Amino acid sequence: MRFAGAKTNQIQFDGFNPSGRGGESIGAAARMSTMPATYAALSKSRWKPASVAAHGVKGYGDYLNASRRAGAAVDIARNKARVTKAKTKATVDYYDKKATRASNQGWASTAIGAGLGIAKLAIGLSDITTKNTVETIEDSLTTLRNLRPVSFYYNKEYSLQPELKHYGFVAQEYQKHMPDATYTEKSTGKLCIDTSELIALLVGAIQTLEGRIRRLEVKSVLEPVVSGKA
Repeated sequence: MRFAGAKTNQIQFDGFNPSGRGGESIGAAARMSTMPATYAALSKSRWKPASVAAHGVKGYGDYLNASRRAGAAVDIARNKARVTKAKTKATVDYYDKKATRASNQGWASTAIGAGLGIAKLAIGLSDITTKNTVETIEDSLTTLRNLRPVSFYYNKEYSLQPELKHYGFVAQEYQKHMPDATYTEKSTGKLCIDTSELIALLVGAIQTLEGRIRRLEVKSVLEPVVSGKA
């Protein structure tokens, strides 16, 4: 290729004659290239839509199964909690009724530690320094004579063993003759009695009867002497 002349501004080609020797190393160059290996490696790790879709379906299925299992576990736990709550309420109701019955039978003070301590203190406290206006009971027999001893059975709602027969008094009758030994249980509103107060009356009545017996014995011994029949 040469320029024909500066003035004419024309380019002239003399022609091109390839020798044919230039392609002798093409095969060797191709073998030296890493392109095939690179393509093969990329082919193995390339994104596969079908595989991704299969994994997606499996993952969604696992998610649904896990959700169902979690829901079932929650339902089981909720049902157990309901059963436990029901059992707890039934137990509380049972012991509440039991405590009420015990209280109505005069057993509440033995079931409550603080109440028991106070009851023991009140009954056992007898020091002279704790008392005032101490007087001898003169007519124990009259009080005892007015009391009506009875036998009875507790109603079912107030007793754990309603078949048992008891001996005692009716509080309303007891209150008429020993008002200070009668009280109302605040939790139930029922009238109760303190039979421990009877001990002093019983002792006084025995002493009175013993005195009468002695006088009768003395009279029976002296009467023949006085009458001159001895």
